[in-house]
Amino acid sequence: MRNNPGCRAEKNLLIAVVSSLVTLSLHAQTYNETENYGSISLGQGNAAIVGTSLQENACAPVAVANGLSFLYSLDSAAFTSSPNSYTAVNQLITAMGTGTTGSTAVGISNGVQNYLGVSGSNPSLGVTVQQNSTPTALSLNTAMAASDAVQLGILWGTTSGSTFTASDGGGGHFFSVTSIAITNGTGTMTILDPWGVDVSGGPGSSAASVKLSVTTQTLTGIGTVLFLNYGPGTTQPADNTSVDGTGATSYGGFSFPSGYVALDEIEAVPEPSTIALMAGTGIAWFASRRRKA
Repeated sequence: MRNNPGCRAEKNLLIAVVSSLVTLSLHAQTYNETENYGSISLGQGNAAIVGTSLQENACAPVAVANGLSFLYSLDSAAFTSSPNSYTAVNQLITAMGTGTTGSTAVGISNGVQNYLGVSGSNPSLGVTVQQNSTPTALSLNTAMAASDAVQLGILWGTTSGSTFTASDGGGGHFFSVTSIAITNGTGTMTILDPWGVDVSGGPGSSAASVKLSVTTQTLTGIGTVLFLNYGPGTTQPADNTSVDGTGATSYGGFSFPSGYVALDEIEAVPEPSTIALMAGTGIAWFASRRRKA
C-alpha cells in the first residue's frame, strides 16, 4: 500500500508543531536576569556597626540596607534619606530586633516595615515590602525583571535524596541577589554577600560578590525549593573565632556551605502605599555565625 502524500504532509506538520512547542517550553523554563548594584557594598563586619557580636549576626539588616540602596539608586525620590549607610544598618538592626542569635523572619519583615513606616527612621514615599516562603526561579526572575530589590534567606544544611538535614542547630544566612541564570531548574545565582571576604575568622568590612550553584529539589516535609551551594573558589562565610556560635547561630561540619532558600524579602518602587507582608512560618533565625575552620 502506498503512503498517502497528504497524510505524510500532515505528519511532518505535526512534528514541526510539536518541536516548536518543545522549544517554547524550554524557553519558558529559562530565567536570566541581572541587576546592577554598582558600588553598593555594605558589609556586616564594618566597625561602624554597633557591637562585635551584632556584626557577626547582622546579615539580614545589612542585606536589606544593600537592597534598599539599590532601589535608592533607581528612585531616590521614594526615600527621605539614603539607606546606603551604616546609620541605616544600625537603625534596621534595632527595628528588626537583631541580636546575638540573629534575626527572625517575622522580625525582618516587621523591621523593614517599621523602618519605612510613617514614623520610621526613613519613611518611604512608595516603597512596598513583601516576604514569601520558598520562592521559585520564576518568582525571583519576575521580581528582578521589575527592578525590585530581592534578598534571600537560606537555611544551612545538606540533602540525601529528598531528606534535608539542617546543620548545627539550623542556622541560616541572608543576602541580596544580583543575578540569576537558571535553565530547567539548574544554573547559577550571583549574590551580594554581606559577610564579605573572610580574612580573620569573621565578617569583612564590605560585601562580596559570590557566584553560587543552584539546583531545584523537592524535599520531604518542605516542598520544592532552590538549593544553593558555595563551591571551590568562592568566598565562604566561616567563623574561626574561639566561640563557634551557640544554638541556631552556629554552622559547621561541611567543606562548602549549602542550604535551601527558605524565604525572600522583596522591596519595590514605585508602588501603591499599601504594604503587603507575608510572614514566613517555620523559619527560625538568620544569623551569620559560621563554621569553625
